[in-house]
Parts: sequence; structure tokens; C-alpha cells
Amino acid sequence: GPSTSPLAVMWRYPLALLLLVSSASCVPVKTTYYEAVDRPRVAAATNGNLFPCPPTGGYGVGSTMPISVNADYALGFARVYLNIYVLPAHQLLLQTQELRLTSLENSQVTTSIPLTFYADCAESIDPARHCVALSSEVRSLAGGGGPFPRRFLGIARVPSELVNGFLVTPPEVFDGATRISSSKPLRFERRMGVLSRGLGGCQ
Repeated sequence: GPSTSPLAVMWRYPLALLLLVSSASCVPVKTTYYEAVDRPRVAAATNGNLFPCPPTGGYGVGSTMPISVNADYALGFARVYLNIYVLPAHQLLLQTQELRLTSLENSQVTTSIPLTFYADCAESIDPARHCVALSSEVRSLAGGGGPFPRRFLGIARVPSELVNGFLVTPPEVFDGATRISSSKPLRFERRMGVLSRGLGGCQ
């Protein structure tokens, strides 16, 4: 049976209280989200989460500088995000300012979607209000003069016929003559289910 030693009893109640608080702060919410299905599930207790989580963090595609591609679904439409961090004294060139999307339901349905880029963007909920918009003609992204990378955020809205799932082919990105991005198509599938949010959750 359970230990009745004073030390065991002393630790039992704080531990139970900690688990109770953690569980209470982890609120299950039914939501729509995209899984980066070619990545493994996130094991429990790896990012502060209490339970295994679906891979909703997108894909990393940069070889020498951080570049990531992610997708989300909110307010009835889907968006794809391209995050690029440019190191100081570097200047990256995008081969194109578009994403290539291919439907998972019908591989014959493909389209190129323009990216709208923002600079110095710390959040993506409303970049038009909080970030510096770049010209649609700009394909060169320069790092700042300080010690930290400069963040650029590209956003493309997904057509309604592709929202259930799609492959994203990101643009090629070059640092001088060196290509630093992968052109491998990235698979996103829409899911509708319960995800836990808050401390100990998946979102």
C-alpha cells in the first residue's frame, strides 16, 4: 500500500496539488488546425506539455539561417506563413515572392499564391497593424546592424478549394550564391478536434 513515512506523506500533497493546478490550467478546446503530417508527434513533457501533441509547429527549411513554414486556420480561412530570420550583415534573395500550393485531394489542382512580406514582425495575429509592410516587388531581405537576426514574415492566403489539405512548395532562398532553403513540398492537413491550451497544453 502507500507509504506512511512522514517524508512520503509530506511530499504527497504538494505533488498532488501541482498536478491538479497543471491539469486545471490546461483547458481542452475544440478547434480547427493544420498538422505538419510529415513530422512526428510531439512527445509529452518536451515543450511543457502534459500530453503528446500533434505536429502543429510547421517545418524548418533553412540550412544555415532559420526559415520556417507553417499554416493556420482561423475566422473561416487558411493562411500559410513563411518566417525568415536574416543574420546581421547578410542579405537573402528570394527567387520568387510566391508559394506553390497543390491540393491533397486532387494533385491536378495547383496554384501560385503571392506572399505579402512584413519586416520586424514579432506577431502574426494582425501584422498589417503591428509590422512594417514591404513592397510587393521586394525580393531582397537584409539583416539588421545589431547583434540579433532580423525577422521577416511572409503571409499567403489559401484558396477555399485547398483548405482541407495541401502541399506547399516554398520559394528558393539564396544567401549570395548559396541556396539555403529546401524546395521539398511540405504537407499540411486540416484537422478538427480537441487541443489543450494553456500551461501544459498543446497550444
